[in-house]
Amino acid sequence: SSSSSSSCCLCFLYLLPWTIQHLWDYTCIEVVEQNRCQLEAALSKVTTVDEVLTLHTDFLDRCLKDCMLTTPELLKIIHKLLTTCIMFTNYLHKFLRGKDLGELAATISGKQPKKARKKAAKAVTSEHSSPAQSSDMEGMLSSISRNFVKYILALLSELRKVSIDEFERCMSSMVARLDYNNFYSRQEEQMMHQSTASLSSFSLG
Repeated sequence: SSSSSSSCCLCFLYLLPWTIQHLWDYTCIEVVEQNRCQLEAALSKVTTVDEVLTLHTDFLDRCLKDCMLTTPELLKIIHKLLTTCIMFTNYLHKFLRGKDLGELAATISGKQPKKARKKAAKAVTSEHSSPAQSSDMEGMLSSISRNFVKYILALLSELRKVSIDEFERCMSSMVARLDYNNFYSRQEEQMMHQSTASLSSFSLG
């Protein structure tokens, strides 16, 4: 329905920038900036060019590893996740045809009155109100939503594995950021429960 499509859009308008922001904060602030400060402190004590080259090489190695660029599986999952985000933003931009998203985005934070939030949400589907167009939109958003959750869960699983196998504390921090309040862990449990229920009903049938 129109309301479900609007709700899905609003959910993504919150989840996507929230996820990207945490990835950005982790790579730029927790990894690159901290390692840069350590590099500058170490460079103030060197006396030879070889020491400078060694420190710089160590800096690059640490940044590459902590930014998850040396683990093929992590890199592949992150690429798929970011591609899914781009797909959604491109689809939404095409769907809205250049409409201003300011009013719609404000509904996420609840800064508008209830009537204004409903009006903004309705704008998402106002130009595609026919059953066929609405169905196409719901199908696309549903597909993107499933892929987004699937890749987030895969990323969290791989991060937990790396943090345990390689004792990487920064990876555990990233898991805590992305899975705040066990949001995705609860979704995974629900998906497993639904899958189990479906298999049980199929067996009984």
